[in-house]
Amino acid sequence: MGSEGFALWGMLFLGLLAGCVVLITGMFVSMIRMDIGDERRQLIVGKSCIVSFTGIAGYLLLETVVTIVRAQRMEVNPFPY
Repeated sequence: MGSEGFALWGMLFLGLLAGCVVLITGMFVSMIRMDIGDERRQLIVGKSCIVSFTGIAGYLLLETVVTIVRAQRMEVNPFPY
């Protein structure tokens, strides 16, 4: 496999990564716009879930990108199963 094959796989990976980012962003926007009524508890729980999920997803994405850029062995596996 020549350098063209690696470039193709790299572009496919970046396209998949960009697609995932778009889908996750769309999910966050829909969760923020969600009409949950006047229940204060539901609002607090919903916001805290969004914040915690965003933090974990952002950390895993950043760790994966940094590991790929540095060409190191992945210590944090974003796909454990």
